[in-house]
Amino acid sequence: MTSNLTEAMNSVFKDIRIQPITTLVQSTYYRCAELFAKRGRVLAAVLASGHEYTEACQKRILDAV
Repeated sequence: MTSNLTEAMNSVFKDIRIQPITTLVQSTYYRCAELFAKRGRVLAAVLASGHEYTEACQKRILDAV
């Protein structure tokens, strides 16, 4: 039995599984750095537009009310 996290990680690593562990760590580092940079740009745009929450967060708040 596998978890969703395991399945997600397997899909990320499917192209680099045969590489040495140092390459896996380096690849993971750079992919995370890209993700954080992308999310940072999105958040900066949200804050610059005067909103406190992202669109997805606002939707969940409204759905809960």
